[in-house]
Amino acid sequence: MDVTRRPRLRGQQRKSPLRRRIRFVRMDKPNEGADLRKAIQGQVLPTFTIIVLVVNILMLIVFYKGRFSSPTHLTLIAIAVADMMNGLFALIPSMHFFTFNNDKDFVPYDWCWANFILNNIARISHGCSLYYTVFLAAQRYIFVRFPFKARTLCSKKSTIVVIICIPFISIVIHLLSLIQHSTFYGVTTKSRLYENTTIYACARGRPRMSFRAVVWIENFFTRIFPIAALVILNILLVIELKLSTKHIQRTMTSVRQQMQNRTLKNRRITILTVAVVVSVLITEIPGFIAQLVISYSDSAKCKGCAQKTLVVVFQLAITICYPTNFLVYCLISSKFRKTLKNLLLNVAERMCPWCYKALSKDHPAGYSSTATSEDDTDKKGESTQEDVAL
Repeated sequence: MDVTRRPRLRGQQRKSPLRRRIRFVRMDKPNEGADLRKAIQGQVLPTFTIIVLVVNILMLIVFYKGRFSSPTHLTLIAIAVADMMNGLFALIPSMHFFTFNNDKDFVPYDWCWANFILNNIARISHGCSLYYTVFLAAQRYIFVRFPFKARTLCSKKSTIVVIICIPFISIVIHLLSLIQHSTFYGVTTKSRLYENTTIYACARGRPRMSFRAVVWIENFFTRIFPIAALVILNILLVIELKLSTKHIQRTMTSVRQQMQNRTLKNRRITILTVAVVVSVLITEIPGFIAQLVISYSDSAKCKGCAQKTLVVVFQLAITICYPTNFLVYCLISSKFRKTLKNLLLNVAERMCPWCYKALSKDHPAGYSSTATSEDDTDKKGESTQEDVAL
């Protein structure tokens, strides 16, 4: 049998997988900024993630107790749930590897797929949160621009349908990235920490598609398109608010007071929407720029040093900005503030009666379990307004 080898052409890659360089999956990469990244992912990021989870759970309880059920509130609830899932699924591998110092050795094969699945669920949840914010801004623009058609276009039923469809859209958007990076296999090798010990480590195979093509497609649908849509919708909202103010000034005095009351309610909701969108844009735009620098940098050293540290920093900034929605609701919505106050006082009454008596001295009438405000009383005479006031 002829066993002579054919000469390998120049530039031709070897087909035998045994001769390829094994790419082990590691969490610690000893380069510039590694200590900072470990500190952020191991201590700072889990701390803020737990705060976000507590704040969002409190916010959902306030929405439930206050019976917030308008289309705008349903979208805000969906954003809070998506933010919670993003933080929760990213928290598990971050604490396992960086908080408990399991990042020194090769990643075990059992944790390889678990880390891959949890991180990608977090990315899909973040994409859902971003598209929910786009839907919130579009919904608000329809209420301002087409107030009489808003009941049909932005009804509760249509809002629920969109909320259910967005997670499937986010999965489809991230599908290319999931297929490209889902090439793992197990390799038995020596441990980096313990002598005379072997572990079944996780190794990464070759990407199935072009890395830059996948990054470009994913960035377009997860960053470029939603960020551009948020910027355009914010500008349109501000323009419509100015036009509505000029229209009220030109109306008759007898009708002006009624229109002003309705416009003030719409303005509060619109200001809330703009504030939520701005908080998203402040973190998303710099994070997108940092990701582009990493993905398209020609320097191999750059991919593991300062730019990668910037991505971790912006990830922390995005997590910190999640509770800003709670602060915006407290500042703008009187009904939200009263419901939150009643909830906290009811908890204080059960856990610390002495504290409750001290806090209720200034309010002899006491507190009720459900909040009522001037917004609710004004809403009774305005059945045509689908999106109730905050």
